[in-house]
Amino acid sequence: MGMSEKLKVGVIGNCQADPLAKLMQANPLFCEKYEVSFSVALHRIEDFGFFLSSLHDCDIIFTQPFKQISGNAFGLKDLKASLNKKIFVFPNLYFEGYYPFYGYLHSRRNKKLKPSYDDYVNFLMLSLYLKDVPRNDFVEIYDAIVDESSLLIERNAEHSL
Repeated sequence: MGMSEKLKVGVIGNCQADPLAKLMQANPLFCEKYEVSFSVALHRIEDFGFFLSSLHDCDIIFTQPFKQISGNAFGLKDLKASLNKKIFVFPNLYFEGYYPFYGYLHSRRNKKLKPSYDDYVNFLMLSLYLKDVPRNDFVEIYDAIVDESSLLIERNAEHSL
């Protein structure tokens, strides 16, 4: 690698992968030596072959822990075994402020209940449903609350960087 070449970084993980890649790219010290060349949320991988070839093009990989990629038994253990790369595993970050209506639902025996479509339950949606809010009103109420919440989150995020 020449003096002016930057190391290529791949970032893979859950829905946090792209925001984490953006944070890396916003850091001038990081950008002196590295460039994010690939970032993907594991649940959005459509072409597994392209995913693997993109990782092979990276010098360093930052990943969150994962057991498998949807529709494929390939997990973090397989990633480490198949690539001769520096791989850094970082934890899943959790901050309720960005998703105030989402959370985990537990049974009375404290077992986590997972819907088939996601890890989280949207408590706002569940609350409106359980209150028998009519369908037309449901969408209007939900959108109004989420829109207002998104504006507050965006304003707070602008001041946090």
